[in-house]
Amino acid sequence: MRIVLCCAGGLSTTMLMNSMKDTVHNSAKLNDADFDFIAIPIDILQSEADNCDVLVLGPQVAHKLDAVKPIIEPRKIPYVIVDQETYGKMDGATVMKQALIARRKADLKNNFMGRKKTMYSKFENFMKKYLAPLADKMDKEVHLSAVKKAMVAMTPLLIIGSFCLIPEAIPNMIGEKHVISQWILANLDIIYIPYNVGMALMSVYVTVIIAYQLANSYKLDIPGCVTMGLVSFLMLVVEFTEDGGISKTYLGPKGLFCAMFAGFIAVELFRWCKKKNFTIKMPDTVPDFVSRSFEMIPISVIIIGFFLIVRIVCVNVLNTMPPLIFTAIFAPLVGSMDNPIAYTFLKMLQALIFFFGIHPSVLSPITSPISTQFLAENIAAVQAGHVATHFYAPGPESAFGNFTGSGVTIGCVFWCLMSKNKALKQVGRLSFIPALFGINEPILFGAPIVLNPMFFIPFVICGGIIGSLGGWAMYLGIMKCSTFTPPYVGVFLEGFLTNMDPMSIVVNAVQLILSILIWYPFVKSYEKTYGNKEEETNAISAEDAAILDDLDLDF
Repeated sequence: MRIVLCCAGGLSTTMLMNSMKDTVHNSAKLNDADFDFIAIPIDILQSEADNCDVLVLGPQVAHKLDAVKPIIEPRKIPYVIVDQETYGKMDGATVMKQALIARRKADLKNNFMGRKKTMYSKFENFMKKYLAPLADKMDKEVHLSAVKKAMVAMTPLLIIGSFCLIPEAIPNMIGEKHVISQWILANLDIIYIPYNVGMALMSVYVTVIIAYQLANSYKLDIPGCVTMGLVSFLMLVVEFTEDGGISKTYLGPKGLFCAMFAGFIAVELFRWCKKKNFTIKMPDTVPDFVSRSFEMIPISVIIIGFFLIVRIVCVNVLNTMPPLIFTAIFAPLVGSMDNPIAYTFLKMLQALIFFFGIHPSVLSPITSPISTQFLAENIAAVQAGHVATHFYAPGPESAFGNFTGSGVTIGCVFWCLMSKNKALKQVGRLSFIPALFGINEPILFGAPIVLNPMFFIPFVICGGIIGSLGGWAMYLGIMKCSTFTPPYVGVFLEGFLTNMDPMSIVVNAVQLILSILIWYPFVKSYEKTYGNKEEETNAISAEDAAILDDLDLDF
């Protein structure tokens, strides 16, 4: 049996998967060889669906069920939505039981029973009625999805581009006369090659990926759409130097919004032409590759003609390059992310979304292009001998904005660890190590914080403020802005690597202390209420208990 577990990024479900593996391994009645587990981001479920026997969804992606059903229902794949309490405890034994029950019920051709309502049913109903449909629409919107996937694909380029600045800083540390320094200074052009073919051409890659993703969503000819998207973008941004070369001014982060526009419009025009049948049909005897070439002629004329007109209007009428038009249009949005007050509001908004059980990654199509552009501009500034000025970048957003997880929940983890209540202490133990790497789903669903009115203030309000402290520190000049996007390497170290500034450790320490202080009264108050509970919510319904008995498990 192959069990596929899904969450937003596949990280927290990996922990649950390991717990399920341990359950099978420790069982005398189950065989390890009979089970195969995989934890993945829900966005790539399509690629794993053909080999899936049971789908397990984390509660943070439950709102995506409507998007998942078209994938699993034709394949008759049963699914389990893990309840918050079970997920928070990383209770692999219970989830294993639920998966086996779901598989058995599917085999018996019965309908899967919905999960039990919790004590927070009013909040859940509100989420399902208002927030979940909105989040689902955002996830399924093809243009936003294309942008999101394009930004994710840019992550390796950001990391590689950031690394290119590290060697340049070494001569300042060990002295320019050192043999290593002399070699670095003599070979800077070679060292910068990854940057020049990566981040310096970022908009080119974004155009291609967006066109590819849209074409795939619309079931259009992918090579044709990608080609038209790329040609359209180059027509908008290309400038020629005096010696006849091509300027790369707008091929990098400065052309990012123009890249999105070109990718969107080119594919939409391609789609419209196909819908209106603006193609040249060749006889059936003509080879397919020749026929496709002729079909593209009218489409190419329309798309290229449209973008040529846009270029002429911008340059000859408005006296400016198209990318600068888009920069002016989006200036308020982009500029707001350089405002620490707006950034604090963003952190509160992300925590608010997660409070209702929806992963804040739904906002990434809006925020990621801006943070990516800012990081590229910071790197370019440092490369040119200037000071980085943008505080909103992917590295600080992870290291400071989501320190120990969205809403800075390390304080809740700490006091759960210190709790005399056995259940809360267990949740704290399960949550501590993941929190050190920015994963806080165990504490969010285990305490629980999600849908818990008692924790709204420390998580949403205070968590948003604490999460924005890094941005404030960089804005006020207390800490250097970021030029590096490190991988997940743990708290404190991740923050230091973003800017190589020792003050990053101080800022993280302040965040840690504030979180512990703020969460104390709320956890203690909740502990008194929670400690009076004598019964735990049973994740297995009475109706399913009969099936469970029939399975004759030993856990």
